[in-house]
Amino acid sequence: MRDVVVVGAGSAGCALAARLAARGRRVLLLEAGPATPGPRDVGFLPAEG
Repeated sequence: MRDVVVVGAGSAGCALAARLAARGRRVLLLEAGPATPGPRDVGFLPAEG
């Protein structure tokens, strides 16, 4: 179960997801980008809790 679902992992979506996670929210970040890894991919670690 998640508290918030952020659709779109652009700069605003990533910033919002990071801020919410830092405040203890359980966040799911969705992006409809390419299925294959590429140089634009960024790794995310799940927040504890």
